Amino acid sequence: MATTFFSSPWPARIAALVFTAFIALFAFEAGDTQQTALPLDFMMHLLPVGCCLLIVGMAWSREWIGALLFLLMCLLYGWWSRDHWQWVAVIGTPMLVIAILYAYAWRMRRRAANTGK
Repeated sequence: MATTFFSSPWPARIAALVFTAFIALFAFEAGDTQQTALPLDFMMHLLPVGCCLLIVGMAWSREWIGALLFLLMCLLYGWWSRDHWQWVAVIGTPMLVIAILYAYAWRMRRRAANTGK
């Protein structure tokens, strides 16, 4: 079985890093217009970015970890923001897609290992 880009873990990694960069944009909303943002506010808004980067690092060679943790984050975020379906659509849906991409990459790796590639 030939390895293609889409059967490799790279789509999941790239999607997770793009999602992390998207989430990092929300850190710029720290503080309001009347005052300057404190460094602590900025760092607090970057905590989800750190979590995503940590998950990408852990899932670099073990895709099942990325699938499990991004799915868990999607479910927790969906429950936490259940009153705001727009937030779930914009933040939760990409996490679900990334979890599916990691699960697919894990399945392809297991299939390649079982066929003796």
